[in-house]
This record gives sequence, C-alpha cells and structure tokens, in this order.
Amino acid sequence: MASKKELEKKLEYARGYRDALVDTWENIIKMVTKGYSSRELQIMSKTIASDARHQIETKISELEADFAQDEIIDLDEGARVDAPPARKKMESLKPGMSIMFREPRAAKCYQMFEKEIAGGMAGLCVSRSAPREIRDAYEIGKTQVIWLTNTEKVDMNLPPSALGLATDSGEQGNVNDEHMQPSALPMIYSMILNFLDGNRGGLVLIEGLEYLTSHNTFQSMLAFLQKVNEDVKRTGSRLIVSVNHSAFELKQFSHLETEMSQVV
Repeated sequence: MASKKELEKKLEYARGYRDALVDTWENIIKMVTKGYSSRELQIMSKTIASDARHQIETKISELEADFAQDEIIDLDEGARVDAPPARKKMESLKPGMSIMFREPRAAKCYQMFEKEIAGGMAGLCVSRSAPREIRDAYEIGKTQVIWLTNTEKVDMNLPPSALGLATDSGEQGNVNDEHMQPSALPMIYSMILNFLDGNRGGLVLIEGLEYLTSHNTFQSMLAFLQKVNEDVKRTGSRLIVSVNHSAFELKQFSHLETEMSQVV
C-alpha cells in the first residue's frame, strides 16, 4: 500500500494535470471567439498544447526529483551519492553571436535581453507581444519595440507615441515604438538593418517567428532570419531569438537551429 507521502505526490500530479487541461481549453475557447484565421488558430493551438505539456512535464520532473531525494536519504550514511551536474550558466553574448531559446512562451529571451540592456547595450525588440506588455514585465528603458500585428489591432496596446499621438515628457516621451504587419518582411528587415548600421555592437531580439511563418512561407521567413543573422555578424552585434519549436516541423526547426550560434 502506498505511503501517505506517495499519495500526496500523486494527488499533486493529478491537480497539475487538471489545471493544465482547464487552462488549455479556456484558452482555446477564447481564441475561437476572437475571430482568428484558421492558420492563426493552428499556430496558437500548438503553442497552448505545448504550454500544457510543459506544465505537466515540469511537475513530473519535480516529483521525480522528490522521489530521488527520498532514495538518497534512505541510503546508508556512509554511501556516496553523486550530485547531478550543475547547469552551465549562460554568459553574456559576444559580438556577432546569435542565440535561440526553445521555449513554449517567450520569457528567457526577454530576461537575457533585459540583462544586456541594463549593461548599457543599445537594443531593438521585434515582438509578437504588445509594447506595453513588454514594458510592464521587463525593464528595457527606451528600447524601441516593433510590434508584429495586423493594422486593425494597432490601437489596442500600443503607447501613444506609436500611434503618432503626443506624449508627456519623461522616460516614455522619447519612446518610438512601431507596429508592422507580419507579412511585411522586407520592411521589418529594413528597420532591423537601419538599427544595426546605426548601433554597431547592439542587440536585436526577435520573438514571433511562428507568427511570421503564419503570414509568409517558411522559406521567406528563413531567408529573412538568415539576412538578419548575416548583418549581426557583419556589424559585430548580437541576436536573440525565441522559438516555440513545437510550432514547426522537425526539418524546419533544424534549419532554424543551423542559423544560430547557440540553441538552449
């Protein structure tokens, strides 16, 4: 018969599984009612499903670690137990380097971006997330954000400066955020190129390759990423990319990995 502690762990796992399922279906219902296209629903559904799997796998890992710790405690006092190897700490990006974060939901990419910006590096953020959401969650100062969005969504979350309206003086007064349609890859590339040429040694963050792919062919998005990466190397700059790998076919994601200096 299972011990009380084992039953508590199983119950904790069941609750995590339930919460992940509930969150998944609630998000799907919200998407359906917002009138997204079938292609957008496909991409976003894959993202939500990946989030659910991530939550469950995280909980499983935690429980497995607990069980392993219990086994270590039960060993004889004189027994030697090898500790798991420590995870390698991510160092600051070197000039010309690019890094890709495999993550269901963009977070680690922004954490690294925030850290580098805090060190005085000039930055440009190309994101599927609205500028206001990014600024509320991360300290990026006056870093310009290019929001990948369709025109009908422009007035939802952009700050007044991005809408061409007057702003109060102060920190936000000089912020010049922009919005770009995801299908306008040449224009997006042009803005990134202008930044790199004007801020050699700077930092570019691109989050939303799945969204760009849903509005372009994969090959055109890959060519866009390749050109950006080449200019990053040419100018001695840095590139951070966030990708939900489950939204791509295995062969497609392999192509993306090949372009990066490092994938974590």
